[in-house]
This record gives sequence, structure tokens and C-alpha cells, in this order.
Amino acid sequence: LAKAKIDSSLYYCRKSFEIDSLLGMRTNMAVNLVLMGDIYFNNNQRSISDKYYGRAMQIFTQDINLDRKLRLFHTLQKNARSVSEFEKAVQLQDSIIALYNQINDRDVNRTIELLEIEYETEKKNQLIENQRLKIKGQQILGSLIFLITLLIMAIIVFYFKNKSKKQQLIAAEQDRRVSEMLVQAEQNERSRIARDLHD
Repeated sequence: LAKAKIDSSLYYCRKSFEIDSLLGMRTNMAVNLVLMGDIYFNNNQRSISDKYYGRAMQIFTQDINLDRKLRLFHTLQKNARSVSEFEKAVQLQDSIIALYNQINDRDVNRTIELLEIEYETEKKNQLIENQRLKIKGQQILGSLIFLITLLIMAIIVFYFKNKSKKQQLIAAEQDRRVSEMLVQAEQNERSRIARDLHD
């Protein structure tokens, strides 16, 4: 019964591996290889399990999948301890530490890259905001100049209209005086003629 379960597990892992190969899903392929390696290791077939683990490690290394590679190193270390291969477990511990350092360096570099991207984005946003404020300032200045120009033109028009009205009033006043003087002169002339006739 146990052998049937093992064979069934291996069958499904192989099928999954084939499907992932056709789809080009390399990480899933390697995960299936690790599962098959675990099955063979637990079934005391270490040489076959090492072959599967090796193929999985090769894929993780080629794809620079550090997290999966680290998990596989932990599995290999646990397996080495379980069969009392302590020297191998210590070597794997060194590999794990080196990989942790590599992952930390990668994470630090990613953080630095993200900070640089954030800084550049903030800088661009600040430049855009400065340009927007500059354009807005120019628009406000243009509007003020336009309003001041309109105001000056209105004052000039008002001044000339006022001046024209004053001149018309002065001319009308002069016409009235001339008319009064003519009427007065006419009356004087009539009075003189009347006196002459009377005499």
C-alpha cells in the first residue's frame, strides 16, 4: 500500500513537471523536482534524490531564485542531519549563511533602487509643481496687466469725455453770453432808435 502511494505521488509529480515544462514554468518545474527528491529521500533512495535535488538547484541558480534556493539548502541540511552527515550539514550551513548575505545584499540594493526611484519621482513631481506654479503666476500677472491696461484706458476715455463735456459747456456758456449780448445790443439799438424818433 505504501509503495502504491509513493508511485502515485511520483506519477503526479512527473505529470505536473511535464505540464510545467510545456508551459515554460521553470520555478514550478524545480519545485516538482524537489518534491520528487523528498519522496526518494524518504524512501531511502539517496542517490536518486540527490539527482533530483541537483536538477532543482541548477534551475534555481540559473533563474537567480535565491529564496527557493535557500529553502532547498535548508531541506538538504535537514536531510543531512537526519542521516547523521554532520560535516555535510556544516557545509550546507556555510552555503545558507552565504546565501542569506546575498539575499540581504539584494534586498538592500532593491531598497536603495526603490529609494532612488522615489527620490527621482519626487524630484520630477516637484519640478512639475514648480512649473505649474510659475505658469499660474504668469497667468495671474498677465490678468493683472490686462486689468490695469483696461483701467488706464477707462480713465483716459473718462478724462477725454469729461474734457469734451466741459468744452461743450464752456462753448454753450459762450454762446449764451453772445446771445445775451446780441439781445442787449438789439435792445439798446431799439431804445436809441426810439429816442431818436421821439426827439
